[in-house]
Amino acid sequence: QEQMRALGLEFEDEDIGVVRLGDASIASPFTSKRPYVSAVIHIIRQGRCALVTTYQMFRILALNCLVSAYSMSVLYLDGVKFGDCQMTVASLAITFFFFFISRSTPLAQLSAERPPGSLFNVSFFAEILGQFAIHMISLLTAVSWALPHTPRDKATIDPDGEFKPNVLNSVVFLISTSMTVATFLANYRGHPFMISLQENKLLLYSLLGTEFILGLCVLGFVPPLNYLMELALLPSFGFRLSLFCLMLFDLLGSLLYTKMVQKMFAIRPKKLS
Repeated sequence: QEQMRALGLEFEDEDIGVVRLGDASIASPFTSKRPYVSAVIHIIRQGRCALVTTYQMFRILALNCLVSAYSMSVLYLDGVKFGDCQMTVASLAITFFFFFISRSTPLAQLSAERPPGSLFNVSFFAEILGQFAIHMISLLTAVSWALPHTPRDKATIDPDGEFKPNVLNSVVFLISTSMTVATFLANYRGHPFMISLQENKLLLYSLLGTEFILGLCVLGFVPPLNYLMELALLPSFGFRLSLFCLMLFDLLGSLLYTKMVQKMFAIRPKKLS
């Protein structure tokens, strides 16, 4: 207590207007070297970009968790399992997608539109539920197509059995990986708070490249690639073409639905009276 009093007396004796060395450490994230108010706009732009990036990552994680929960529960009981190569490729792709999203930068001009003030709002739940419905329709349709071409013996449907490529496993892997790409494409916010997807070239090329490789695997144009990815031979070209169209439906449907919801619930500036 005596030391605290001594510090208090010393503080009272000093000139309050004089900034000592180290006093600005607490406010250092908001300290500017330039004596202009433009630094405030810069902080707002950076803050909005960080906020929107965090929100879109939450949306992506929520959708991936919902789809994975269904795959790991219901489909797991049907014997759906992924190979080591499939899991490695999918995990690496998601890691790079998140890394490229984190490298997004804010726009040079501050937008009049404001980002959501809270994660839990009508727009968030509308986007999540709508996209999840589209993904589930696509996934259930693909599973219904694959089941008649998959053996249903005890060894195949055993959840703890050894992984063996079959039509059901291959179809679920292809459609679920395509859903991951669709989730990143649909939930990337872009303008007016951060650079657009076209300007974030690393993310754009990685997403399009992944979808292109999935298309090659579905259509079976490169058989060695299917063997490397531990994919079974799909029944016919008509089946492969139908699955490819279903993947496009899931991708374009999620993208268009999300853009529509974002325009409906955009927070526009209030007019000055």
